[in-house]
Amino acid sequence: MNKFAIVCSGQGSLDSEIFSFSRHSPLAGPVIDAFSSEFNWPMLSVEAGQLNLGLNPFSQPLTVATALANWAVLRSEVPMPSYVAGYSAGEVSALGCSGGVDLQTIARICKLRCDAMEDIAPPNNGMLAVKGVTQSELQAHLAGSNTFIAIYNEDDHFVIAGSVKEIEYFEKTLGGLGAWVKRLVVSIPSHTPLLQEATTQILSKLADLHLADPRLDIPIIQGINGLPTKSLSLGVNSMARAVSEPIQWQQCMQTLSDLGVTVVLELGPGGTLSKMISGIFPEISARSVIDFRTPVGVKNWVLRELEA
Repeated sequence: MNKFAIVCSGQGSLDSEIFSFSRHSPLAGPVIDAFSSEFNWPMLSVEAGQLNLGLNPFSQPLTVATALANWAVLRSEVPMPSYVAGYSAGEVSALGCSGGVDLQTIARICKLRCDAMEDIAPPNNGMLAVKGVTQSELQAHLAGSNTFIAIYNEDDHFVIAGSVKEIEYFEKTLGGLGAWVKRLVVSIPSHTPLLQEATTQILSKLADLHLADPRLDIPIIQGINGLPTKSLSLGVNSMARAVSEPIQWQQCMQTLSDLGVTVVLELGPGGTLSKMISGIFPEISARSVIDFRTPVGVKNWVLRELEA
């Protein structure tokens, strides 16, 4: 039997049109309002094109609000997913889709994650995507530096994070050796030991929320290890730990495949994850919300692929 999963994007694909799919549906209004209230600025102001989307206080809430607004519009249109996975900030989105936390609490969790990373992150840092080197080769280049592998995407595809000075050095060095390199519009060295204190702060603040531990409606694939769980506490713990531990996205994708998932819908923003999944696992049909104009179009595609 074919299985359906949803995945929640990270911060790398933000633009002024991120709410174009959801913003005219009344179902998206509560999501946009909850995040606007929690962060004390209007999420829809992104449409004016004046926000610096490379800044964490804008990019994190917009990333999560986009995915949750899209899911609010689609939730009653598509079958119940078997699993949900989130990439970086998308782990917060995944928690919001899982059915274990109310909307206001998810907005609060997003805010405390964002604040902790802002409080702890050292200045003048960045991230670099690297493709075309093995893990051992990359680790050899990083040895002795204060730059770390932040995300494992494929056997030869990684994201590294560290100071801007070191990132510029590795961009030039690895690019000169023939690797594909791309600077990311991110100023915080997420998913590295440089943010260990941020994880500690997040876990402390989460304890103050006194969250229950219900069985989730949709199991979450944990970013730090690729393991599925129906426990909210494990999902929240993974989200917090992933702030200072590398994301094992390659393992997350492998888990979806191993569990029999054949159809994946990326909730946005962007479509990077769906392209990555379908490129590595051709047996999985993966698309992003941004590929469609209407919820009916998404529904028809999902149902057609599940019946194939």
